[in-house]
Amino acid sequence: MKIRILVVEDDDKAYKQIVYYLNIINRERMASRGIEDFHIVRAISVEGAVALLRDSVTLNNSIDLMLLDLALPRRDGEQFTAGKDVGLEVLEFARKQNAVRAVIVLTIWSDSEFMLRSFRGGVHDFVDKKDLDATLEERLMICWESVVHHEANRVFLDRLRTLIPYGEQGVAYLFSKCFSDLTQAVRIHSSQLCDEIRERHGLGADPRTKDPILMHVLALEQASERASGQWHRQMGSLGIIDEKELQEVSLDVLLESVRKDIEYAFIGRSVELVMPKATNLRLNCFPKDVITILREITLGGIVDLDERARQLAGKRVEVNILPHVNQGRIEFICNDNFHTMDQALMEAINQNMFAPPGDRFGRAWGLSIAQHIDARGLSFINVAPTRQGLGTIVTFTITSAFA
Repeated sequence: MKIRILVVEDDDKAYKQIVYYLNIINRERMASRGIEDFHIVRAISVEGAVALLRDSVTLNNSIDLMLLDLALPRRDGEQFTAGKDVGLEVLEFARKQNAVRAVIVLTIWSDSEFMLRSFRGGVHDFVDKKDLDATLEERLMICWESVVHHEANRVFLDRLRTLIPYGEQGVAYLFSKCFSDLTQAVRIHSSQLCDEIRERHGLGADPRTKDPILMHVLALEQASERASGQWHRQMGSLGIIDEKELQEVSLDVLLESVRKDIEYAFIGRSVELVMPKATNLRLNCFPKDVITILREITLGGIVDLDERARQLAGKRVEVNILPHVNQGRIEFICNDNFHTMDQALMEAINQNMFAPPGDRFGRAWGLSIAQHIDARGLSFINVAPTRQGLGTIVTFTITSAFA
């Protein structure tokens, strides 16, 4: 990934020196940590830095690393006249707005009180401006590893926070379907049984009849109608009845949203993620549901990786797209090459059964929930082993994807 670095430095010579040392960082070392390149942005004052940070929050495009010189003028065009504390205002704003993932302070000062205040403000590390050539690369890489670890944990936690409510709805939906089928069958057969009894015993259609058998059947029919009505009213609070309408959205925007959200987890587990390039397709779908399912079919596999598997080189997850525009459907095919799911679990998921979470809330559990996310009958998931038997293929099909 291309990581965004905000350099807050008013001195032109110092800024050029920082950029120079960033550009000569070992490329293999960068690649091993998931870094393709640096996108460097500069601010030269407190107000300029705050404005860039505010924009990054507004655009939901956080700065990955900030290299912050604390000796700054307050406004662009002014000369530095304040003390070394003025830069702490930038640090405070970044911390409160959660606008930066990590901060490295560039400084020539080393007194303990100053360093303590900086750490309390959210600083991750310090680099001596007089020693950039010897320390900047090492400190930046250590800081980046901390960012990846933190963000990967966030991705896995968000996975649980997203899937658990869907799982609760899925269980409720299954129960609702079974209960609805039962009450509908009782109502239909009760009515037919009443008609049959009346005809056989010549009781007519008087609902006030005192025939014991007919009274029991009528009571069963009425109870079924009441139960059906009460359950239908409760379904809304369980999230089963959803008044949302289909939305037309860009597939490229959906895919980019998924990639951007989960890529830290893949970097943290040293797994290559390959997503489709521009498709120029537009889908009719429920975007939140589709994003959740795409996240799970790509991310779920690495949850099950044990420590031994994490050390293997060449781990890869690849997503391909097969649009069938004339048929109105689209397939997302996700392949991995690092383990094959248990056959019994694959069959259970394909049969719309819930898999137990286990101690990791693993892939089978996640896919079984993803299978039930779309209670509207517009999509389904199929799980199968690869032909080589060295991985798992998950196919996510949207059946009414195109207008």
